[in-house]
Amino acid sequence: MNGIRKTTFYDTINLAMKNLTKNNKIALISVTRNGRDLARRLSGLLPECTVYTPRDLVREPDGEISFDPPLSKLVERLWPEYRSFVFVMATGIVVRVISGLITDKRCDPAVLVMDEKGRHVISLLSGHMGGANALTLKVAKATGADPVITTATDLSGLPAAEVWAGEMGLVIENPGTVRGINAALVNGDRVGIFSGRPGWIRDASGPWIPFENLAELFASDCTARVVVSNRRIAECGKDSRTLLLRPKNLVCGIGCNRGTGAPEIREFFLRLFRERGLSNLSVGRIATIDAKADEVGLRDFADEIGVPVRYYARDELNAMPDGTGPSPWALKELGVKGVCEQAAMKGAGTDSLVVPKARSGNVTMAVAEGAGLSLS
Repeated sequence: MNGIRKTTFYDTINLAMKNLTKNNKIALISVTRNGRDLARRLSGLLPECTVYTPRDLVREPDGEISFDPPLSKLVERLWPEYRSFVFVMATGIVVRVISGLITDKRCDPAVLVMDEKGRHVISLLSGHMGGANALTLKVAKATGADPVITTATDLSGLPAAEVWAGEMGLVIENPGTVRGINAALVNGDRVGIFSGRPGWIRDASGPWIPFENLAELFASDCTARVVVSNRRIAECGKDSRTLLLRPKNLVCGIGCNRGTGAPEIREFFLRLFRERGLSNLSVGRIATIDAKADEVGLRDFADEIGVPVRYYARDELNAMPDGTGPSPWALKELGVKGVCEQAAMKGAGTDSLVVPKARSGNVTMAVAEGAGLSLS
């Protein structure tokens, strides 16, 4: 495994903290007087947090929220509301309280435990995907506590697969394979990687053996595989040894008649991407003409798939190539030679299309691909 980039714990802080940007709320919970004092001090270092203190310990409220026992009822109520929890108490208490709430590493919040003297801070749950390791290091750096992180990849100085994917702006399609990939990395096994375009990962340092041909990767003796592609790949299927990563580099240009609803747009979108062998997880944005800015169905559809809508003016669209040819209707009604094709190309920063204009009912769609792993 020559050329592996060794990392330190602190290398992952900025990346993993990105997991907290959509909901960076942190609950800071204590159960003793010393724990309360430490929690108050931490709240000054972590301004995004809310302090919860037992009611009988709140003599002079200092911005915290008081609660009545049992602790388990409080945590159960807060569990879906917060992205991270910092418990200032014994680890055993925390384990018993959260054991019935844990569901899946993809959605469980980060959980940290700190002793009331502030000597140690432990990353207990959701170290990588939830950002607990990064938050542990942030707390340790701010307080001088010793960080306790036990994930094997971190201890080995290797980038965890999910952390590396995040660095590259990639979406994990089959997170159930992550554990096996990381185990292979820690054990020093051969892990092969293939990307749809060689340039996508040329400059990416990591413990991977690059393959230029997908068939060669699957025929190799690699213990595990990583595939980076915006295409549907039959070979991956339910293969537990292959991590499938999706770049967010496709732009779906959309035109629609007035009042078209999100369900009609969604049905055509899913069908078109399935028929053309593309992953809908790779869509980074929707693009259309600015005359469609008030189309509720289009906005609702974009919200459903979690991407922004980019609106372009007539001059911007008319400056793009003709695509499959000017649309008489678009020229007459909107003053542009086309909407979906030109918007897709403009949004992706390219002069070509992956999928030319297709129509279904009230909707037209076209797809273009950006040059990198994500859209600028």
